[in-house]
Amino acid sequence: MKKKFIFSTIIAILIIVVIAGATFAYWQWMTSEEEETSISLKVEGDTSNMSAKIDGGSSIDINSLIPTSNCLSSDALQKEITITYINNTDISGEIVANLDITSFTANNGNPTNEQLSYLKWVITNTENSCTTGIIQSGDFSNVDYHNLPQNLITIQNNISSNISTETQIQPLYLYIWLDSAYEHINIGNNNTDSMQNLNFTLEWSGIIRQLG
Repeated sequence: MKKKFIFSTIIAILIIVVIAGATFAYWQWMTSEEEETSISLKVEGDTSNMSAKIDGGSSIDINSLIPTSNCLSSDALQKEITITYINNTDISGEIVANLDITSFTANNGNPTNEQLSYLKWVITNTENSCTTGIIQSGDFSNVDYHNLPQNLITIQNNISSNISTETQIQPLYLYIWLDSAYEHINIGNNNTDSMQNLNFTLEWSGIIRQLG
């Protein structure tokens, strides 16, 4: 069973505002469907004494995700990720959690790698911060969406032995946002921006295993 993040970018209405010679384009980016809150990871080893779960929190419901310079704003995705485990064996182990892109569609042509480079992500161990405690960071520019699934993020944690009760690894925080440096592309009155009407699915999976 896999955990899904469903992201949809939809054009609710395109408004062109001209102020002092400058043109601004606005659009909405919304999610759909509720996500499952918790998944069990595959056990490689003693299945009767080892287990692990990853929980991404409550359902995603963002209705105004637009280009932003602030990954903590309501225009960005923010999720707390918790991982718990039991390793009631004499051998230490590790947990590997993968966030994969399993579907990706664009209704206005194919986004270029350069365009996708403005779609940023960060994993931190600090709540309410995407600039301190950074564990990993990147963007979507290397995603080959013609050949799915594609791994976006891999998280690895070593775990102790002789843990008989469910134990939580330090919480992690995931942020995804479209950087404010992104320039909307339009030709005349036609919407030709391939970053609009963008749909993609992210799914968690992973394993817990013994080392040695």
